[in-house]
Amino acid sequence: MDNKRIIRYIGRLSWVVVLLLAVAALFAGVRNRSVSLSSDIRVHITPLEGLDSTLIRKADVMDILSNSFEENILGNRLERIDIRRVEEVLEENAFVKNADAYLDADNIVNVDISQRAPIMRVKDHDGRDYYLDVNGVFMPTSKHYTARVPVITGYIPPHVPDLMTRENYLLKNLFDLVQIIRADEFFNALIEQIHVAQNGDIAFVPKIGKQQILFGKYLNIEPKLKRLKIFYKEAIPHEGWQKYKMVDIRFENQIVCKK
Repeated sequence: MDNKRIIRYIGRLSWVVVLLLAVAALFAGVRNRSVSLSSDIRVHITPLEGLDSTLIRKADVMDILSNSFEENILGNRLERIDIRRVEEVLEENAFVKNADAYLDADNIVNVDISQRAPIMRVKDHDGRDYYLDVNGVFMPTSKHYTARVPVITGYIPPHVPDLMTRENYLLKNLFDLVQIIRADEFFNALIEQIHVAQNGDIAFVPKIGKQQILFGKYLNIEPKLKRLKIFYKEAIPHEGWQKYKMVDIRFENQIVCKK
């Protein structure tokens, strides 16, 4: 073997040795990190738009994690912390829409939470009290905060898992009605409560004034709301908010007012 071939051989062997050492160092680093201990748990909860508080708090998140794992997450070896399971147990909570958990370079367990957004509160004649979110998902009330959303009261059928696919189901109709109200800036500012009588008739309670607005059955939605908007924009500014106790839009092409 001539000198040139020997030199090339030694050069290649050197590269192999360097590569092996780099791989060994990498595995050693991974191993050392896996046996390291978590140094902290940091929870970030994204506030809901329009709310100055949260439906779930950091203390609630810590309680959920404490009750869901046999071993403490804080101070535990990183290799023993199941990050995916952390996300799963948090997403089982009715207030949590999505949970993202990850470990950073400082061995801190980070948890980012987005909340479900309630759009209506139901308080029915049987004593049930709960929220529905934008997807019709059932949410219990929060012990920390009361969301400022329309309140639906009266004779309302219970929430069902297949609510969003139900047809001619009053709670689904009310959900759709709230969506229509929320999408309209005028009605969203006007209507505070929706009440359902035993016969299924719907009535609105405005945020301003003492009127009761009789809407009637869940029929002819757009014409009724159109008449109501015209009344409030054209008649009320001249007559005053306190003049009428009842505004009836149940009947086609008319508005009946009572003092």
